Amino acid sequence: MSLLKTGLAAFKPIRVDAYPSLKWKNISGFNCAKDQSVIDDLLQEKLSFLKDSYPNRPERMSVLDMYSGCPIYSSALFNFLTPQKYVIMSTQKNILKNIDKIALDRRSQGLATYETYSADPYSWASFIALTNLDKALTIEKQDYSKVHDSFLITGNLTLKTIEALLFQWAFCMANKNWLQRYGDVRMMFWIPFKLLNKVIPKPGNLRRMSMIFETFTNLKVIASSTKFDGEDLDADYYQLDLKDFTRDEDIALIEITRKDFDFDIEIWEFLTKKIFSTPSATVRTNAGFIYPGAIEWFESKDDIKGFLNKPSKELTKDEIVKLVNAVSVWPFKPDIYMDFHHESADNN
Repeated sequence: MSLLKTGLAAFKPIRVDAYPSLKWKNISGFNCAKDQSVIDDLLQEKLSFLKDSYPNRPERMSVLDMYSGCPIYSSALFNFLTPQKYVIMSTQKNILKNIDKIALDRRSQGLATYETYSADPYSWASFIALTNLDKALTIEKQDYSKVHDSFLITGNLTLKTIEALLFQWAFCMANKNWLQRYGDVRMMFWIPFKLLNKVIPKPGNLRRMSMIFETFTNLKVIASSTKFDGEDLDADYYQLDLKDFTRDEDIALIEITRKDFDFDIEIWEFLTKKIFSTPSATVRTNAGFIYPGAIEWFESKDDIKGFLNKPSKELTKDEIVKLVNAVSVWPFKPDIYMDFHHESADNN
């Protein structure tokens, strides 16, 4: 791993177009903005609240930006927030080499700049090295009662092979692990619009992916290149124009923060895997996969027996929580840790 260190100095906006000799090729299929002024306008119109959310930014704020591609968005966000530290993590060596050239040029002028960290965001070990071994980021641990006010995670997840990271990192909010162990860390990601449709809950056609977001996160659409259908989402999003991006594929920028909950998350994870083993089957049918006696236990609960004949995919978040709470107090509930152990062994 290579780490280019920097210190905070005088501030002057970074403009990628000020380096015309740098060629931004091989962005490996990521969908990125082509014009920095487009991102500047978006930040001013829809993300001005970030400046109030992160007080004393030049003295204590850190930003981790992953899979940035051409650093047009990164440069605009760096200029907008003026953080103490802005780290760009990627495996795109040609891109990192060019970003390093910008950083070195600015450092030679005594100007504040971002820095690069060559590592794979897909690997859990990369973040252990980032914070514990190389100490490229020193992150303050804060209480979960508020959104973290000195650390922001952002990135570009528009490449199909890394889309799964969105769901993994969102679930980390619930489990308080990964970089979410430092508190309720706000995350902002560029994603394909079709992935946004998987995230938005669809009444009557519930998916486990959308359940994770509905149950454990506060999701807001900041910008989108097309209209979307979603309940409880801010419809006042910034309208993007596809001609301003490198790929002719609809794109969205989303913001995620943690939603608090008061049930056993491990039982939630165990139960939803069982209940959604066949989404079109009824809860009663799928309950048979939980453990012998589960159906009878649910039938004894007045707040549950009324929806036992409903297909699992038509359940609401509140109904799922009722099932979780019922399993939590079941005297004969299965050893869910043994179930996870067997599942892990079967997958190896």
